[in-house]
Amino acid sequence: MTMEGAANAGSNDRTSGPSTPARRPGKMQVWDPFVRVFHWLLVAGFVVNYFELVREGKLPHQIIGYGMVALVVLRILWGFLGPRHARFRDFVVHPIEALRHLRDTLAHRDRRHLGHNPAGGAMVIAAGLWVVRGATTPPDTRAPPLPQ
Repeated sequence: MTMEGAANAGSNDRTSGPSTPARRPGKMQVWDPFVRVFHWLLVAGFVVNYFELVREGKLPHQIIGYGMVALVVLRILWGFLGPRHARFRDFVVHPIEALRHLRDTLAHRDRRHLGHNPAGGAMVIAAGLWVVRGATTPPDTRAPPLPQ
């Protein structure tokens, strides 16, 4: 289902309210520019560092890693201060609700959500924790590199 379809479905109480994003005919912008730029910078940093496009432990690798941590810190702040769909209360739910959503998805009964669904919200938290873990764990205790 497209975001337009989700907007019209109205099956989620998170889809309406005074802070609904500005609408254009047939389109709806769910995430603000900060969230979009954050996402793609985080992806780029992960790809460059994980696939060793820069050598681990070298200055460029470290700069990219610290930049990713800075992005996560800014995203945490934005999760409390940003617009509606950027705020954690819009997509962070109890793990049981995320599991129910996955069960309902497998049974083709899942509800539509603007922004992240409950499982997507859990993935956002896991990705943020993974970045912080990578920055705070000594290199010799991490998983071995991919086979060459």
